[in-house]
Amino acid sequence: MTAAASVRGLCADVWREQVLSGIGCLQRGQWLCQDSLRSPSGRFTLSHLPDGELQLTGDDGQVHWAVGSAGIPAGGLTLMPDGDLVLYDAHDWPVWSSGTAGVPTEWLLVTDDAALVLLDSSCRVRWRLGG
Repeated sequence: MTAAASVRGLCADVWREQVLSGIGCLQRGQWLCQDSLRSPSGRFTLSHLPDGELQLTGDDGQVHWAVGSAGIPAGGLTLMPDGDLVLYDAHDWPVWSSGTAGVPTEWLLVTDDAALVLLDSSCRVRWRLGG
């Protein structure tokens, strides 16, 4: 086994543990509505704020990533059956999307390296933002 394959295997095991624990995870079909998901260590938080903003912040308050949706009536974030991660406004209009429609995704994870990751059913990374 190559070093790269070993690292990929280790990462998949770590993400599998996170999925099984449910910490910092959103499963396909679930919604995040004016709530938050924290990474396993609690260092990073993905928040859907009452003002409609979706942002990833560190425990120091630094914003690592944001949609820029503040001021848009808050709806929610969901991982769609087609694999797309979509933020909707209060009127069910899409505000932002990961662009992963058609990609087999099962979970959104907030990781301890300030990333958002979409995994498939085998815990393989299908999309990553940040980190």
